[in-house]
Amino acid sequence: MKPPRFGLGFSGRHGGANGRATVAVVVGRGRKEAALCLFASTGLALGMTVFFLLYQQVENATLQPYIQAKSNNLTPLIVFVAALVGAQLGGLLGALAAIPIAGCIRVVIDEYYHVETVDAAEKAEEVVEQSV
Repeated sequence: MKPPRFGLGFSGRHGGANGRATVAVVVGRGRKEAALCLFASTGLALGMTVFFLLYQQVENATLQPYIQAKSNNLTPLIVFVAALVGAQLGGLLGALAAIPIAGCIRVVIDEYYHVETVDAAEKAEEVVEQSV
């Protein structure tokens, strides 16, 4: 007997598998601690699971962009937006590559504007020298 498909087709099964993998990663951080807490009480295990879920969400939304921003000389907002855009465009590999690419873009922009400002400063000095 075949299992029911619920009319989802391949995309539904694929999405379900992705969802299970995502939940495993999110819950994975505190699963050993929660399993150990099961020996004491179910409420404690549930509390530990909720704590680790909240902790990971706070870390992913605040601490990680801040640390990445400091190490790449980018603002946390740019790091967060770059990771979101990279994940949307390229999935997991896009999210991993997004922050270094944003850093490279920042360097290119800084170099371009540095050349522009140096050229403008040299031209201003020439104008001042000619007027004297």
